[in-house]
Amino acid sequence: MEIPKKTNARGVGFGLGRLGLPVLKKTHISILLTVTTVFLMACRQGGKDSQSLADKVYGFEWETGDALLDAVMWDEEDWISIKDPSIVQHEGKWHLFCTLRGKERSHAVVYSSFDDLGQMGKSKPLVMGHHDGYYCAPQVFYYTPQKKWYMVCQAKSNDWSPNYQAAYSTTTDITDPDSWSALQPMQIAKPKDDPYLDFWVICDEDKAYTFFTCDNGKMYRTETTFEAFPLGWSKPVLAFEGDIFEASHIYKLPEQDKYINLIEAQLPDDRRFFKAYLANSLDGEWLPAPSDSIGTYASAANVIQVNGAWTNSISHGELVRDGFDEKMEAHLDSPFVYQGVLHRNREGKQYGDIPWRLGLLKKKGTEKVGDENKELPLFTSAPFPVGTSIRQDMLRNDTVMDIAGYEFNSLTAGNAMKMHRVLGEGFTYNFGEADEYLAYAKAQGMRMFGHTLIWHTGTPDIVKQLKGDSMALHNFTKKYIDTLVSRYRGRIDAWDVVNEPVLDGSGELRENTWLATLGQDYVEEVFRMAHNADPTAKLFLNDYNIERDSAKLDGFLRLVERLKKKGTPIHGIGMQMHIRMDTPNEVIARNLKRCVDTGLLIHFSEVDIIFNKHDDTKGGGIQKYTSLTPEMMGQQAEKYKQIAQLYNAIVPNDQKYGITLWGFADRYTWIRYFFEIMDWPLIFDDNLVKKPAYYGLREGLLLGN
Repeated sequence: MEIPKKTNARGVGFGLGRLGLPVLKKTHISILLTVTTVFLMACRQGGKDSQSLADKVYGFEWETGDALLDAVMWDEEDWISIKDPSIVQHEGKWHLFCTLRGKERSHAVVYSSFDDLGQMGKSKPLVMGHHDGYYCAPQVFYYTPQKKWYMVCQAKSNDWSPNYQAAYSTTTDITDPDSWSALQPMQIAKPKDDPYLDFWVICDEDKAYTFFTCDNGKMYRTETTFEAFPLGWSKPVLAFEGDIFEASHIYKLPEQDKYINLIEAQLPDDRRFFKAYLANSLDGEWLPAPSDSIGTYASAANVIQVNGAWTNSISHGELVRDGFDEKMEAHLDSPFVYQGVLHRNREGKQYGDIPWRLGLLKKKGTEKVGDENKELPLFTSAPFPVGTSIRQDMLRNDTVMDIAGYEFNSLTAGNAMKMHRVLGEGFTYNFGEADEYLAYAKAQGMRMFGHTLIWHTGTPDIVKQLKGDSMALHNFTKKYIDTLVSRYRGRIDAWDVVNEPVLDGSGELRENTWLATLGQDYVEEVFRMAHNADPTAKLFLNDYNIERDSAKLDGFLRLVERLKKKGTPIHGIGMQMHIRMDTPNEVIARNLKRCVDTGLLIHFSEVDIIFNKHDDTKGGGIQKYTSLTPEMMGQQAEKYKQIAQLYNAIVPNDQKYGITLWGFADRYTWIRYFFEIMDWPLIFDDNLVKKPAYYGLREGLLLGN
């Protein structure tokens, strides 16, 4: 299915340029030359092992779809990343174990199960409880000699000596996450002067081996007998040294009677990728797998991201095994579960703060391109823009931004362009946040809506101190609007110039620093200032409750008519549309028609639909409903449909500026923290899953086509 394109297409695409990388970078060429040189040198030695390894060239080429698991799936907001996957299939079910990292608890291991590999992203893993302290990077397998499941990981405990070691836990029932035994140390010795981490167990016909890496180019090997396992380890020996980093995972390739070592490396800018090495035995010599792909096994250069790039690191991953036991048998064409992240979201962060997500590599040609079952973006349902607002914490979450960039074609910055965020101490300017939103909107081909220039609630104290000094306030306001609006001239399509200018009930102008100092003509002045700063931008007057408070709307429309009579460059009305389920549709329709009669553009600018009530003041929520029932979700879906229908039916096409949701997922709604109530006003739920409201809105939009 072809995905409709925006101005800057976000739909399906192929090729390295899709990843934001040139086909060949100097670092990649260097890697390829290094691998090739080492391999040719090994072949020239004439050894039996090197000759046998030259029989095949491994053309590793991969595809990956969307990210599947994200720490945002948990209600606790301090979880940062999910990583280090280990996956096995047993008795028809998949069992996934991985590391969850956060701020309050730095590390935990989580478990989930599912019937089909494609369902990985639909299961919410459970945090396991068999170790209270630090532990991570699990490897899970069935140890046939003892008829037990083992989890091997790195862990710490004050009861151990040394307190950091390779550790193990066992169970006889992999389906029960509560059945695992408490972690115990494996007593593997630490090499002198080298750290050790990412422990990996594999057995041949005679022994059990553990391999580990050191983050310094070294990989070690130690061994024990089947009877002594998981203890009795020999002194570690250096098994390989080269351009490697960590996460050495080794598999038996039965069809070739060889072992492959998939081991993580990193580029100079810390982006991760995997190399592949081959050996004829677990205690043999590891040589580069001859490859015609850059990065040897998996990197941003040989992975096609069929639904848009969400990572340019291929990090700590596990090849899906043919079986589940200690022999670690696998097939090279099997999927590869890995952790990924975009470089822009990890740059400058400590490792523990990197928002890793899990994805799945598949052999090129097996990932569906433009999945036939994938729904068209929401914005394609309407002939006008359908948008969302985004807060700063949402902008930092790849999963959230993937959804925003796919579903919507208009973006409003929730706070980043408000005066109290732009203006710093000493009347300095901070454009970093606003620039970031604009760059995202441009990259996704989205319209950018500026919000807002003047707002009583977002007025910094340094500006309030100008109250009463008309010359100082006028000069400041002109300079501020010139500076901000001119900066984005031609790049921001429209501005909410004055936000919430009139009072509830009476419709009188709201008291603020400008009204008190410059008088009621301040609204006209700031509109003219904004127009002079960017004559191409559409300028809106924006307010809440005017869809249901007729007295407030009376005053709002008096202000609009006064501005129009004076020739003020006002182009549109923003009806925020923070409505309740019990807001009568006939009232909304009547007030919408009155706004349409002004002849101005109409923007439903901040739409959400709540169940509970409030008195429009901070903390003024009235908690009637404490949980969301299927019946309530159905009613909300119908309300979203009706709101879209009203917009389609009443607003002429040439006055439709679009519908913008104030956020799109319940977990990010302003309703909860402002009114201090629990509510569910948006079209995605707390786990970023579409609610019936999504489909209600889609249906209402479609009725206008």
